[in-house]
Formats: sequence, C-alpha cells, structure tokens
Amino acid sequence: MNSVINGRLALTDADPPAKPRAMRALGWSLALPLFALAASCKSADDAPPAPPPPVIACSGNAARDAWPAVEARSVAIAVDGSGAEADRVRADVTRVLAELWGLAPAALSAAPDAADVVLRVSTSTEVGAKVGARAGDAYVLSRADEGRPTLVAWGRDEANASYAAYAMLEELGARFFHPMQDHVPRLGAARLPPALDVHRATTFTRRGIQVHSLHPIEYTATFFEPSAAHADEARRLVDWLVKTGQNHLQLFLLQSVDWPAFVAHMRPLVDYAHARHVTVGAVVQLWGGASLQNATVLTRDEASAPTEIPAQLEKVFEVPWDGVDLALGEFLSAGPEVMLSMLDLATQTMKSRWPAAQVHVHNHVGNYPELWVDYKGERSFYYHLPRHLDAHLGAMVHTLAYYDVYRPWAMYGHPDFSLQREYMLSQLGKRKVSYFPESAYWIGTDVDVPLFLAPEYLRARWLDVSGLTRDARERGLPPLDGHVMFSSGHEWGYWMIDYLTARMLWQPDAPFEAITAHVTDAWGSCGPDAARAFAEVERAESELLFDKRLMPYMQGEDGQVDFGARIGIEIRPRRVPYEAMLTMSDADRAGFERDVVEGLESFAARLSPVADDLAARCRGSDEPLRAHCEETASGVVVLVHRARHAASLYRAALARARGQDGRPLLSRAAELRVAAEKVITDQAKRYRFDVERLTGAYKNPTRYPFGYLRQAHTVCFWHRQEAQAKSVVEDGEAAPLQSLRSCTD
Repeated sequence: MNSVINGRLALTDADPPAKPRAMRALGWSLALPLFALAASCKSADDAPPAPPPPVIACSGNAARDAWPAVEARSVAIAVDGSGAEADRVRADVTRVLAELWGLAPAALSAAPDAADVVLRVSTSTEVGAKVGARAGDAYVLSRADEGRPTLVAWGRDEANASYAAYAMLEELGARFFHPMQDHVPRLGAARLPPALDVHRATTFTRRGIQVHSLHPIEYTATFFEPSAAHADEARRLVDWLVKTGQNHLQLFLLQSVDWPAFVAHMRPLVDYAHARHVTVGAVVQLWGGASLQNATVLTRDEASAPTEIPAQLEKVFEVPWDGVDLALGEFLSAGPEVMLSMLDLATQTMKSRWPAAQVHVHNHVGNYPELWVDYKGERSFYYHLPRHLDAHLGAMVHTLAYYDVYRPWAMYGHPDFSLQREYMLSQLGKRKVSYFPESAYWIGTDVDVPLFLAPEYLRARWLDVSGLTRDARERGLPPLDGHVMFSSGHEWGYWMIDYLTARMLWQPDAPFEAITAHVTDAWGSCGPDAARAFAEVERAESELLFDKRLMPYMQGEDGQVDFGARIGIEIRPRRVPYEAMLTMSDADRAGFERDVVEGLESFAARLSPVADDLAARCRGSDEPLRAHCEETASGVVVLVHRARHAASLYRAALARARGQDGRPLLSRAAELRVAAEKVITDQAKRYRFDVERLTGAYKNPTRYPFGYLRQAHTVCFWHRQEAQAKSVVEDGEAAPLQSLRSCTD
C-alpha cells in the first residue's frame, strides 16, 4: 500500500490476485513455526532497518540550463502604451523575470538603449514587420537581436500583445498553470533561447471558462460571497485567463445570494475584466420548472412569462454583462411551443434592450423519451429546437465529463455524443456556435472520489477541438465562434484540463503529445520521463477505463444517483452491482472476473510502477517543481489504490457467490481505503485555497452544504461501496438504500 514517508509518497505494496494470495497464505501457515523459533533467538531490535525510499534528482530548470547564460547586468522591459493594461503586463514580466533569472527588480528597468538585454512587447506595425508578422497572425514571438540580445512579443492589438508577453514568459520557462499559483523555475541567470520564431492565431473568437457556481467549487465563494479577499481572487482568475490566451469568463447566477451585495461586488470586477480585454457573461435558467439547483430563474409560469422575463432580465443587467446565456435544464422540460415562446421572448428582449450583449441558449444532452418531440411535422431532439429561432440567438452546445463528440460512449442515456457534433456543424454559418464541454463532472465521478482523470479528459478535449476544427474546414464551413469550458474545480490536477485546453484553442492542429508536453516539460531534467509517465496513465485510462468500459467501477455513487437509477433516470453508465454476483451463472461470473476484476487489477499493475517512479522524482525535485510533482504523483497513487479497492470488493462478492469466505477481501479493501486516505490528507496541505472551503460542511449559496472536495476527504464513496459489498458478503443480499451513507452531506 502507499505510505507517506517524511511527507513524500511511497508505494510499498502491490495487491496480488486471488490465487497467488491463497498460495501465499498456505506458505505463511507452514512458515509460522520457523518464524517463532527465530523470534526466540533474535530480538526485533536486531532486524535491519527498512531501506530508504528511492530518490531521483529532478531539476525543473534543467531544460533551460542548456541555453547559454547571457551577461545581463541590466534588462530593459519595454511595453508599448501607458495605460493600465500595459502597466499590468510590465509588472508581471518584471516579477516573473526577477524570479526566473534571479535578478533584482531594479536591474529589470533599464532604458533600451543602455540595457544588456531587451524584452519588447509591442503592437507597432514597424515591429511586426521586423519580426515577419504574417497576415492573420494574432501574435509573434521572436528573437530579433539588434546589437544586443532582444526578445520581441508582438501582437496585432493590445489584447494579443498581452497574450504574446505571457507566451514569451512561458517560452523562457515559466508556466501559468493555476490561477493562484504560477510555476517559475529558478534559472539563476538570464537564459535566452538561441532562436525563436513563433507565429500564432486562433479561429475561436471567444475562449474561456464558465465557473460552474451551481457547484460549491472554490470560485463560488470568490464571486458570490463578497469580500475584499474574494475580489482579489476574482482579479487573479481574470489575470490567469489573459496569461493563458483566453478572453471570456462566465458565471451561473444564483438566486440564493444577497443580490444588491452581489451587484456591488461584480461591477468593479467586470470593469477590471474589461480593462484586460476579457468579456464577462452570466447564465440564468429560462424556466423554473427545470431548475433543480439554486439557479436564478427568468420565469416560473407560462402565464406570467411575458412580463416576468423582461423584468428579470432588467434585474440581471444591473451588472453590465457582455452576454447572458439561457439554460434549459437537464431532466425536466416545458412543452416545445412553450419553451420556444419563452426563449424567443428572452432573445427579442435582449436584442432590443441590450443589442451589444450576446445571447446563447445551452443545448443540453438528456436522452429520455419525453425529450424527443414532434414539432413542425418532424421528430426532433428537444434541445435542438432553438434552431427554429432568430439567428441572433447563439448556440452553446454541451457535452459531459470525459466524453467527446467522436468516440462511441456517452452518458445521460446517449450511446455517443455524435448528435451534438452534427448539431454544431449544422448551425455553423447560421448563428454563433460555441462548444461547451466539461473539465470535471464532479458528482461522484472524478475529482470528489478523487480520481486523477486529467489525462483522459485532455484526450477527449483534444479530440473535440482538433476534430471540430478539421470537420468545419473540410466541409467548407466557418469555424466555431467559441469554446467555453464548464469548470468544476481546479485541485487534484484538474487545472491541467482548463490550462491545456486553452492552449489547444491556439494550436488545434497540434498533436496531442505536443499539447501535454507543455506541462511535462516543466519537469526539466525529468521532462522526458514525466512525458512517458503521463502518456502511460493516459493510455491506461483510455484503453481500460474508457475502451473497456471500466470507468463506472472506479467512480462512486451517492444516494441521489442510486435513487435516480431506480426510477429510470440514467445519469451515467453504471457498474454491475455486487449482489448480481450471487445470481450469475458460473460462466457469467468467470467472464465478469476476467473482463472487470482482472481489468481493474491490470490497470493498477500498469500504473503502480508509474506511481513509484513519480514518487521517487518528487522526493528528488527542486522546490518550484515539488508541489506540481507531488500533486500529480498523489493522483496516480490514489488511482492505483482505487482500482485495487474496487477489485477487492468484487472479489469478496464473487467469493461469497462461490461459497467461500469473502471477509478477508473486505479487510483488504478497507486497508487500501485507509492508505488512500493518508495520501488524500497529505495532498490537502498543497491546496491553493483554505481547506475548510474545499472540504468542510457548511452553508453556502449552492444547494450542496459542503465544499466540493468533502466527499474526497471523507472517502465517502469508498466507505459506501464497502458497506454495499459487506451486505452481500455477510448477509447474501443487497444493502437497503436507506442504510447507506448518502454522500450528499
């Protein structure tokens, strides 16, 4: 099992399959008399100490150490313009270079004509010509020495010049991984790439994230619990969007907040975002009957909609939003004519009252009988009906979790999400179309288990971005207007999905490995090994958890998920329950053991050496790299424990079905859960926000009275499944639903 040694991870035990374990038990029974005799002759104090865990040196700055150091007694940071945005970029470049190169800030303010090194951020046409800017380039990064080492970050306008400045810092070794935590190695000298010629553009006009504030994620408090500290967090999130080449922030509005206080909190934040060329949008629920959480609703009654919808929009626009999106809900629906009437009223109201603000409808994905309707003589998917409305209404086409619009698997009752792909492509050229995928599903699925599924999510997002870009181009269609990520938290490596997807939007044709390398390269001397480790985790997740459909066995279920399944509402693919082992035929049990249980054990066996290797590198990493390294290693270690935990519970149920004693296997599962809990607790020390906000039980503006990582820290889903398996093993029957932890408190 995993242990924590001096605050570092160690993987020290593997979970043997059932038959070797039985043989090993026999060997131990024969050896006990010999051990007893040895113990009488030798004290425990004479036993040799356990060897220390291995350490592999890992220098985060090694990649740039290959660049020759430049004598830089003074560095000129020249940023065109004298406004607030130029000042912020200048301050950030100065701060990062001071850390990166080990220079005092005073050495980073020389005049260009007197400096040893020049870093210029410019929008000048003349400078653009010097660095070879081409038609269509948004920005260019260049080493353009003119008598001294000179780096140029050129943008066609102020916003793109800002993106160029931060992209230049990343070329020099920095990484803007997380809104609250930059990664800056310590090079100890000014080190410049010998050559640099990068040209970038993007077809995605709107690039950003939706802080899904219906969930109690870290940023829900940031925006909906006004304070000076939370305003500072919000500004840092806006800054991170700019650093990563994004330009849009979206919030789902909550009806449960003090509205006047929220308006007062948001107005200056919107002003700040606008000053940084970031648009800010809101999401509201169109119809209250489909609102199952604490969303702000435009109308709750068809009869009052003509007056209520305009009045509610007037209230919403007390904050000067750049757009308002209209959500239709997930499981419940108004009739098609009613829904379209209300949606058109909201669209026309915005078109006349706030013509500069964009309006989109969220095209959701539920696949239930009542969501296939007859309209205008044809059978239609309910969430695609807005295609009949004014082209002023844009489309925000949604998918869920790590599912993409190309591979054959999905959730909410769909065999795949190809219908969302084809709907997007069908609307291109007719209205503004944005893609709206997720970087976490959260509820019992990924980060709150916790499962480190960033590699699989990234594969899905890469398939989508590259595939949709290619398909639009090959069909002679205009590109998608936007890509907005549904974001449900950034701990346990989930920042990686938002961060790297933002990069994909600038490089949609880049290979997957070139995108992920932007994270693994930060490991410096261990970069190639980190890349191989990441690739192995991604392959194992894709081949076993996705292609072999083992993901449901890694996930958890709360009481609401189980209740929904009982009444026929499928949220995501479900695992075979433990009690099914009791009624299977011998052949079916053998097949399940081979396909599922041994598949989970194979997954753990593949990732166990990866976890060992990453842990060794974390123990030998330098300080700037360590937090990122240990977060990744912790995630892989917990994946191993989780797979073995699931396999042990099913082996226990299979043992009962075969007339054997499954209780030792239940004990083994409990040991694995305890080991995982130690790793989870240790990782909490590295969270970027207060642990109570993330893991506590408390009242907040959402309908969930706890932080989004609470179930991860109580390992509730692990306990719940142990209780289900125990009922099968000890009582020979399924555990009553009411006897189980709900995992919703």
